[in-house]
Amino acid sequence: MARILEIHPDNPQNRRIEDIRLALSGGAVIVAGTVQDSESQSDALGLTYTATGSQGWRSDYHGQGDNSDNVNAIVVDASANTYLAGYMYSRNDLRDMCVIKLNSSGDTVWVRTFNGSDNGLDEATDLKVDNSGYVYVTGFTKESKTEYDITALKYSPTGA
Repeated sequence: MARILEIHPDNPQNRRIEDIRLALSGGAVIVAGTVQDSESQSDALGLTYTATGSQGWRSDYHGQGDNSDNVNAIVVDASANTYLAGYMYSRNDLRDMCVIKLNSSGDTVWVRTFNGSDNGLDEATDLKVDNSGYVYVTGFTKESKTEYDITALKYSPTGA
C-alpha cells in the first residue's frame, strides 16, 4: 500500500467528515461524504481534487430545514457530471431517498427526492448512469404493511 494523496479540505468549523465515497474522473479524485455540524446534524458534501492534491470545486447540500443529509453512493458520467445518492431527513416525512446531480463545475443541476407511501425511512443505496445519461437508483422504502421494500427509480438526464 502506498499513500498517494492526503487531503485536508477547507473545514473552518472543524466539522467531522464521515461515510466517505470516492470516484475518479479524468485524473481528478471526487470525494463525497457526510459532514457533521456543531449541532450533530449532517450535510451532504462533494469535493474534487487534482492528482497533486489541489482542491477544485466544493458542493455542500443542506436539505429541508436543519436536518441530516447523507451520501451513500457517488458516480461520474462521461460528461463529468457527478451524481450523489443517499437520503435527507425532513421533520414531517422522516427520511426520503435523495439524488443530486452536479455539473462538471460542482454546481447543482437538480435534486430529486422520493418519499415512499408511508412517509417512512426511505434511502437510496446505489446508483448508475447509462451512456444516454439516464440515472438508475436503488434503495429501500419503509411501507406500513411491510418491513422494507426494494425500490428502483429511473430519472431522465433532466431529472424527470
